[in-house]
Amino acid sequence: MERESTRYCDINNLLSGISEKTPTAQPREMEQDGIITRVVYPEMPPRVEYQLTSLGHSLLPVYDALMSWGEHYANNKENFTR
Repeated sequence: MERESTRYCDINNLLSGISEKTPTAQPREMEQDGIITRVVYPEMPPRVEYQLTSLGHSLLPVYDALMSWGEHYANNKENFTR
């Protein structure tokens, strides 16, 4: 979501293997926490766009670090002991 705005259908298309409730519940929680803003356009069909707030942008380094760690772990699982 680093772009200017992202539509609900774009977020939903990126997510697979999750319930229908999750793509709706998570953005609402993030909006309540001040991480994103939600804009609903009075069109048919309805169009909803999301944007990161300044707080959301401040979380990008944390997100990038978690993604990097996850990729490293996924590629090196056998080197980690449990």
